[in-house]
Order: sequence, then structure tokens, then C-alpha cells
Amino acid sequence: MENQPEKIERTRTRKQGVRSPGYPAINLGEAIERAKILWENDKTNCIHLKAVYEHLGYKHEGGHGARIIAALKRFRLIYEEQNGIKLTKEAIDLMLLKPTDEHYIETIKKLALKPSIYEKIFSEPYIVKLKNQE
Repeated sequence: MENQPEKIERTRTRKQGVRSPGYPAINLGEAIERAKILWENDKTNCIHLKAVYEHLGYKHEGGHGARIIAALKRFRLIYEEQNGIKLTKEAIDLMLLKPTDEHYIETIKKLALKPSIYEKIFSEPYIVKLKNQE
């Protein structure tokens, strides 16, 4: 087997880039509607992940349902506990207050910027400049 070419080991060097921040699969209004479903079913109780999927109308864990749950987390409407998912204090406030209430409005403004991509866009100097020109 003298005629076999020598194996050349190639190593690829990958550029370490910065991943772009994820963005929610749904908007804040839709996320609040999904949080209402969880509120109607379980209030402030810890909800097993399988039950969360069922409440939201998904038969299986993962897939699109996982993206919806991730969006609820990005907007800080839910958080994980050892045994499942719970609504955040802000989500509970939204469930209990009227949309005309000042605290409700302030909570919405705060939650709208929770996804890091939205906060970054909003805090960019040119965006602020545009807002001030209006």
C-alpha cells in the first residue's frame, strides 16, 4: 500500500463572532394573551412544562410551542422554577389591572424592552435622535 496518498489533517479555524441576540417569535400583545391563558388555568401556581404546552394548545413539547414559551421568557412574563413555569409579578399585575391603569401602562413599557434586541435598538443614539426630532 505504498501508493496511497498521505492523509492530510486539516484544521479549520472558525472566526469567533458575536451571535445576534434572539428576538421573540411573537409580539408583546400576543405574549400577554398567552400569559392570560396560563393565568386562567393555574393563576400563581407552578405549572409543569407539559401542562404549559397543553394549555397553550400544543400536543408535543418543542417546535413552535418552545418558541412561544421562549418569547414569554424574553418578555419576562414567565420564569422557570425547579418543577415548572410560573408567571412573573409583572405578568400577574397585567392580569389583575385594567389597561387604563397607570401601573399597567408602565409595566407594558418596561416589558416591551425586556428582549435584549429591542432594548439595544431603542437605546441606539440614532433612534433617540429620531424620537427627539418628532
